[in-house]
Amino acid sequence: MVGSGGVITAWSWEFDDGTFGSTQNPEHEFAVYADTFDVQLIVITDQGCVDSITQEVTTFPVVDWDYFPDVVNGCAPLTVSFTDLSTAGSSQVVGWQWIYDDGFFGFSQNPTHTYPDSGHYFVGLTATTSDGCVYNDTLSYPIVVWGQPIANFSPDPWSVSIFESEIEVTDLSSTDVVLWEYDFGDFSYSNDANPVHEYEDTGYFVITQIVYNSFGCADTIAKTIHIFGEYTHYAPNAFTPDGDGVNDVFYTTGIGIVEYKLMIFDRWGQLIFTAKDPLTGWDGSYRGTVVLEDVYVWRVQTKDVLNETHDHRGHVTVLK
Repeated sequence: MVGSGGVITAWSWEFDDGTFGSTQNPEHEFAVYADTFDVQLIVITDQGCVDSITQEVTTFPVVDWDYFPDVVNGCAPLTVSFTDLSTAGSSQVVGWQWIYDDGFFGFSQNPTHTYPDSGHYFVGLTATTSDGCVYNDTLSYPIVVWGQPIANFSPDPWSVSIFESEIEVTDLSSTDVVLWEYDFGDFSYSNDANPVHEYEDTGYFVITQIVYNSFGCADTIAKTIHIFGEYTHYAPNAFTPDGDGVNDVFYTTGIGIVEYKLMIFDRWGQLIFTAKDPLTGWDGSYRGTVVLEDVYVWRVQTKDVLNETHDHRGHVTVLK
C-alpha cells in the first residue's frame, strides 16, 4: 500500500478489547461473543506521515450446547430419539446436521435413528444459527449397541407316533447365548439348553425357543413338530359287579378313538346294554338288576383319528 506521504512501513491495530497487533494483516480472536468492538488501524509511512481509520466489528452469539439421546445403550436394532435444546443467545439455531457415526445423517431438530448393527457410536451435531454461523460438537460418550444372539434348534424327530412321543431338542443357537427358554406348545416349558420332552396328545405342536445373551438381548425362533395318532383298543375278560368298589364296572379303552359304541349281549343274543361314551361302562345290571354270573358277549364299534372304522367283539365273564 502506498500513501500520499510515501510507503507505509508500520501498522498499529487496536482491537478494543485490550489487545493490539502490529502486522499488516493480523488474525484476531475476540473472546467476548455477542458484542461490538471499535477496531482502529493506524498506519505510518516512511516519510513519517500518519493516518488512521476505525471500523465496527460485531461478534455473533455462539451455541450453548444442550442435546442428548433418549437411550445410551441397548440391543440391536436400537432406535434412538435425539433432542436438541441448544440455544444461541439473541440468535437462534435454525439448522441441524446430526452425524450418527454409522455413515448416516439427520437434518431435523429432533430426529430418530435406528442402529441395525452392534458397536460404539459417537454422535456429532452441526448447528447453524440465524446469523449464518456454523458450530460443531460431539457427544462425550458413545451410544453402545449390543449385538443380538441368534436362536436356532433342531427337534428330533420332526414327526413321531403318540406311542413314542419323546422329542429331543438340540440347541443350535449362537455361542453368546447364556439363557434358554422353550415353550413346547402344550403348556410345558424348559430352561435346559438341550431339553427332552414327551407329548401326551396328538397333533401339530409349535416349539418356540427364546435365547438371551449376557446383555439381555433376545432372539426367537419357532418350529412345528407332529405327533401323529395310532389306534389301539383294550378290553378286560372279566369283572365283579358286587359293589365293593373294585372292578365293579366293565369298560373298554383305547387310543386314537373319536367315535365309540359299546353293546352287551347275553348268551341268547339279546341286547342288554349300550353306551356311546367310553367313560360309561356296564355295571353288570339289566333293567335295574345285576345279571347272573355268566359269560356275556360285547361288541365295540369305533372310528379312529385316521377316520377308519373298527368292529371289535369279545366275551366278558361276570363274577360274583
